[in-house]
Amino acid sequence: ILVGRAGNIVTAKLPHVLHVRLVAPLNDRVERICRDDHKSPAEARKFCLEEESARARYLKTYYNADINDPLHYHLVINTSRMRYEDTARMIGEAVLRLA
Repeated sequence: ILVGRAGNIVTAKLPHVLHVRLVAPLNDRVERICRDDHKSPAEARKFCLEEESARARYLKTYYNADINDPLHYHLVINTSRMRYEDTARMIGEAVLRLA
């Protein structure tokens, strides 16, 4: 399992690889970070925006790729609309279908 750092771009031509992007609205991400990392809403928002910008810039700089292009992924899942258990199940089922 590769998380981030353009793993979906680097492994794009490899067989039996599943590329998944997890997304959520900013307000939901801020709320989760406040709850899970015990940050203030302002700190959490700043963290989210900085991380989002850094990730997009990394892909653009080193791979001339747009992180938001859905064609780079097999699945794009909005974690605000699906429970974690359902998200995990969906990813697991997709992995099994790759073989």
